[in-house]
Amino acid sequence: MTYYCEFCLFGPPRFAIWQSCLIGFLPLAVVLGALIFGYREFFHAFLRGLRRVSRFLFEDLTPRPTD
Repeated sequence: MTYYCEFCLFGPPRFAIWQSCLIGFLPLAVVLGALIFGYREFFHAFLRGLRRVSRFLFEDLTPRPTD
């Protein structure tokens, strides 16, 4: 669907949302793949950081009873 706008500040979007996400994800995947392939320790450090962040974000914050 297209429309004509005489006083628009920007044109209609060129890509759909899923296409924009795909265009953004591909360079990320290529860079991460190159880092993992070229620097093996990066993969282990990346996993450690991912675990640390997930523990921080999803840790149960209710106080635990002490006996």
